[in-house]
Formats: sequence, structure tokens, C-alpha cells
Amino acid sequence: MTLLNFATLSIPVWRRQALPGHSWTWTWGFIAIAAVCAIVAPALYIFVPTEWSAYMAIVAGIIQAFVTLQIALVADSAGAKAIKKD
Repeated sequence: MTLLNFATLSIPVWRRQALPGHSWTWTWGFIAIAAVCAIVAPALYIFVPTEWSAYMAIVAGIIQAFVTLQIALVADSAGAKAIKKD
């Protein structure tokens, strides 16, 4: 689910590059970290105690929530600027 959410979230961000400067770089860094955590979590379930798998899944979910919030705030501020211009 995390990877699907990042796919639907990242395609519009990639095409538009709506995030300014360093925010764009940090967002993609967090998306990469969360994607790695989401991919590694099932493998960890097999090889190490299950707590580590749950931890990685929770970390991926926390990063997902952060990135979604950041993109929503950028979209909100862009919408507010568009309203002020009109």
C-alpha cells in the first residue's frame, strides 16, 4: 500500500516540480527511504524477529504521512497564491 500511495503521489510531483528547492530534494529522499523500508519489511519478517518488520512498516507509514502532509501544504499555499492573483 505504501508503494502504491507513493506512486500515485510522486508522478504529479515529478512532472510539475511544484516543491521549491531543497523541499523537492528532501521529499524525494524521504520517498526513497520509505520505499526501501516498505520493500525490506516483508523480508525482515522472514529472517529476523517480527518486531523489526513491524518497525520498518511503521517507519514507512510515518514517512508517507509526512510526505503527504508536505505536498498537501504546498498545494494549499499554491491555491492561496492563485486566489490572491485573481
